[in-house]
Amino acid sequence: MKIELTKKEVGTIKCALARYKEFCDNCVSAFKGTGHDDYYKGRKEETEKLQEKFYTITNNAEIDNNEG
Repeated sequence: MKIELTKKEVGTIKCALARYKEFCDNCVSAFKGTGHDDYYKGRKEETEKLQEKFYTITNNAEIDNNEG
């Protein structure tokens, strides 16, 4: 399967993943000791794995530099 992304789309996805990870960090802190923090720890770990995969894919891919 081939997915074509522009440089702008790659940047948007990387930014969204980073913001979601930050959101999970904040939730882990906010819900610490309530039992809900485990859920956000899991989501944070999943997001980190996804980020790693995405960076690996995009760093090894040919990115279309056309913005249109």
